Amino acid sequence: MWKYRPEIDGLRAIAILLVLLFHADLGFKGGFIGVDVFFVISGYLITGIILNKQRAGQFRITEFWERRVRRILPASILMVTAVLCYASFTLMPEDFSQLSKTALYHQCLFSNVNLWLTVGYFNDFAELNPLLHTWSLAVEEQFYLIYPFLLMWLGRYRESVRLRVLTVLFLLSFIGSEYAVHTKPELSFFLLPTRAWEMLLGGIICFLPASNRDHYRVREVISTVSVLGLVFCGWYYHEELPFPGLYAALPCFLTAGFICSNLRNQTAIGRVMSSKPIVFVGLISYSLYLAHWPILAFLKYQYGQELLITTKLVAIVASVLMAIISWRWIERPFRRRVILPKPRHVLLATFVAPALLISVSVVIHKNHGFPNRIPKVARDYLATKTSRTGRNYRSRLSPEQIQADEVPVCGDPDGGQEILVWGDSHALALMPAIDAACQKLNIKCYQITYPGNTPLLDYGVGMKRHITHRSIERNRAAYEFLVRNEIPLVVLAAYWGSSYRSHSEIFEKSVRDTIDQLEQAGVQVVIVEDNATFRYRVPQRLARLAWLGQETSEIGISLEEHYEYNRVPREVFQSLSNKNVRVYDPTSYFAGDSNLWSAEIDGVSMMRDTNHLSEAGAMRLKPLIERAVLESLPQIAAEPEKQYH
Repeated sequence: MWKYRPEIDGLRAIAILLVLLFHADLGFKGGFIGVDVFFVISGYLITGIILNKQRAGQFRITEFWERRVRRILPASILMVTAVLCYASFTLMPEDFSQLSKTALYHQCLFSNVNLWLTVGYFNDFAELNPLLHTWSLAVEEQFYLIYPFLLMWLGRYRESVRLRVLTVLFLLSFIGSEYAVHTKPELSFFLLPTRAWEMLLGGIICFLPASNRDHYRVREVISTVSVLGLVFCGWYYHEELPFPGLYAALPCFLTAGFICSNLRNQTAIGRVMSSKPIVFVGLISYSLYLAHWPILAFLKYQYGQELLITTKLVAIVASVLMAIISWRWIERPFRRRVILPKPRHVLLATFVAPALLISVSVVIHKNHGFPNRIPKVARDYLATKTSRTGRNYRSRLSPEQIQADEVPVCGDPDGGQEILVWGDSHALALMPAIDAACQKLNIKCYQITYPGNTPLLDYGVGMKRHITHRSIERNRAAYEFLVRNEIPLVVLAAYWGSSYRSHSEIFEKSVRDTIDQLEQAGVQVVIVEDNATFRYRVPQRLARLAWLGQETSEIGISLEEHYEYNRVPREVFQSLSNKNVRVYDPTSYFAGDSNLWSAEIDGVSMMRDTNHLSEAGAMRLKPLIERAVLESLPQIAAEPEKQYH
């Protein structure tokens, strides 16, 4: 007989609290492991319920799905409806359109696929999307569309055979996850094939043979270590780890360890976890998971990424209150059949409610988020986010393309001098200014830029999720391109302030090693220091202020904050006394005589998101690029007969 285990609701409480503290930026940088804890718990409970029904000869797939619909759909529908309604009064048109697309995919059980395809380096709305957290719900829902049929098919075999099959599937999924996390990290994070092993681990527990002996002390140790280990992982882990893969195995096996150690009898810590206050948090954990992220996302959208501690605490309290309301008046009545008591009513609601939300989402998306909701001055600010010179600067070259000299050219294709721009998306953002400067100086400019690719040799694998061995190959190919084509000058530009985070010593060594190799190759180096990084998306902030009729000219970031954020790379660059290195600081072009890096100048946004220059912002640096080239290639300035256009 499958029995209720209150300590598992206590485990759910730990999971949701870790997620909540992580999203609220309250110290637990690895709190995202709470989702993995949920996956293992879910796999264990669902497998146990199905097996129990199968052993009694009572399993019905329609009954199983009805229970899942009653458990998941009502609170989810309420949350999405509330989010879309509130978003219509707060989100900018493009963001509202993207949100509606996420809502549409969520109703089709594919929000994880949508987020995998759209969450990219330039999709700055992703981390503020109020429906971002629905990816994990989609993973579970997809799993439970397939999993029951697998167990039904395996039902004809002995449990030992079923265990072996599930173990093989577990291993395949886990190996795929570990491989993909280093090659396709977004795929590994969002998609079912690389996440299924976590739920399969929970399911495998149900097939493990029971011991005839009660190893009491062993169970006590495992149970205690499991809980403390989960808290430790939540505190020690961070977002830059290659996750899930091997790093996800520890919290998953700790979760499995706690479940197994309390299977026969509750341990001491299991009894603590079964206390009413902790169990209550576990009972409302689903509604709390649904409610907390939209509240935090809307607050971050309005006030910036770094919320005040008081705002975070208010958000947590509001999330708990919303969760209690949802659990008490939505979750429980549906699960207890007080609302929609008959299966056919549930079937009808399963199609009607999502269909209505899909229709609304399609209308919002097709109308581009209804831009006429906001005044023209606000729309003009938003236009700087996507404005372009008309040229498409290619930014995603493979190492093989670089090795084959398939490198894009701008500036003057027939110029007598050649330079190379090498960097990441911040270098790409500079390209309008570099292109214009090179056209004026009759210089042929090659461009090798790639999002997230810091232009340093042998730098970065394992430091950030998006840095892979392909990054190393791409940078080495860029260096070889320089040497092979005897290009005398390279311009290095990157998101320097982000590149060194938590790895300042590695960063400094890589900078010096790269400069040494370039010097040995006879290449003159120009380093463009980074622009300011804002805590909010600048065009959206300016547009919102304009929408509300507030002043925008004084919006910016203090130079002290800018310099502190870039302190380590600035110190490294300024210490490079080698004559082959010239360092240029763009700050004066945006600060003038003030102590503020301006977000807008003459009514135009200087940024297109939090950290990338807009086209207008980049063009302010055209004189800096001209000066850098002329000082680094004095033979150009020494040609008086040259008529620069």
